Amino acid sequence: MSLRYVVPTLGALALTTAAPAIEVGDLTIGGFIDTILEIETSDGSGTTGGDDSIIDFSADAELRFGYNIGDAVSAQLDIEVNGEANDVIRVEQANVSWKVNETATLTMGKSETLIGYEAVDAPDQWRVGSSLATELQGTSTTGLNVGFAPSEQVSVDFYIVDGIYATDSENVFGAPLGKLSSDFSFGFSVNFAGEGFFVDFDVAIDTGGDFTAAEEDIQNVSINGEYTGTENLTVFGDIQTVSTDSVDLMAILIGANYKIDDSKSITGMISTLDEDADDSVSTELAVALLTNPTGDANFALNVELALFQGDDAVSIRTGAEDSTEIKLEWIAIIP
Repeated sequence: MSLRYVVPTLGALALTTAAPAIEVGDLTIGGFIDTILEIETSDGSGTTGGDDSIIDFSADAELRFGYNIGDAVSAQLDIEVNGEANDVIRVEQANVSWKVNETATLTMGKSETLIGYEAVDAPDQWRVGSSLATELQGTSTTGLNVGFAPSEQVSVDFYIVDGIYATDSENVFGAPLGKLSSDFSFGFSVNFAGEGFFVDFDVAIDTGGDFTAAEEDIQNVSINGEYTGTENLTVFGDIQTVSTDSVDLMAILIGANYKIDDSKSITGMISTLDEDADDSVSTELAVALLTNPTGDANFALNVELALFQGDDAVSIRTGAEDSTEIKLEWIAIIP
């Protein structure tokens, strides 16, 4: 729900901005196809015992439609196809925005929840996968968002929506972030931007609901930001907390991307997730080489190495205490 500066399309490459979507009058059509080969080895599984290795292919696709109704109203529809789950097709976003005046915008419908630094979709990430901090971001929500941009440096968001943690939320602690039976969630976001930096502060409160088999409110707080004041270097970070009466979670992300030349960049990222309820801390270290071998910003060939260590018997990603992941990714932007 945040109005933070989302990483530009294919911004993970730290290259030029990708070509615009296809325009047919007031209608724009775009999207992407994301294909990944993953090789993973795990040590000391807490659920099955012993070591394990997997080789897995995945393919996701998304079509994005935008339509302008005059200068003040726009509609957006994003349709996602997940090739990993029996080709599940879902509406990722479907909303209408009305620019009331030069500073205020109203948006109603289904939107991606952007609580934290990392973008939701693959083309907008700095790496192939996502950090442990994304475990606490929630997922798509439906409701009303009121945005104010009183200046080029400051923007503010207020929203009231369905439960932040929807049924398709990926969770790791025995489904504590599952669907809530809450009436609504509400929150706000404040973004400060300047030359070469931005800082974003988000607060979300999910009222009621069945959280770890108990009806509790959920509070999600995030402060994140990015610095681009040094040539070819982007530094970013994110601190997130999710808390109830019985569970306290904290995630920390620190990373940097360095543009090597116009065809490649490299990202280093470390993230941790601390579950106070079990006094356990999980850590992930990732390094990704992001390339543009054809010279066309609408295609990327990326490779990533991620090392995961979990103190708990069941870790976040694999059910193992330790794992190593190697991912090879091809992304094609439409058009």
